[in-house]
Amino acid sequence: MGLINREKLNFWGAVASIVGVPLAIVLYWATQPMTASSQSQPRTSVSTTGDQSPAIGSSGGDVIIHYNAPVKEKGYVLRNVKYGATLLVDPPDFAGMNDPKHHGCLAPAGTPVRPTGRKADTNQIKDYWREVTVIAGDCAGKDGWVASENLSGE
Repeated sequence: MGLINREKLNFWGAVASIVGVPLAIVLYWATQPMTASSQSQPRTSVSTTGDQSPAIGSSGGDVIIHYNAPVKEKGYVLRNVKYGATLLVDPPDFAGMNDPKHHGCLAPAGTPVRPTGRKADTNQIKDYWREVTVIAGDCAGKDGWVASENLSGE
């Protein structure tokens, strides 16, 4: 039975696919660079705490260990999207905002502060006021109450 040209082409194409795929896989693996295996090396797990705890960083494949690396605490700043500056008041209420004798300081946007942890409520809003200590700028060292919406974490 004679095969026509199209059937011959289909036959040889199928043979090439069957032979070519395994050959391509073998050639791919043969050209990959050899890497060392770490399975034969014992692995040790190390855990440290306290002042001698390392902070480990990696750069370009090298491992760098820094002992006594400072831990960056989450910082807070004052940000008032409506007015720019934030008024520190005492006591924590809206009446204090309108009475100049209760104004502690007018801190510009971005002034770093440390929350004291104290919170106060308004009639309808729980934890509306937060007490802060200003840690830098013209108001440094002053304590006062700010609206929680003006306290931003960095």
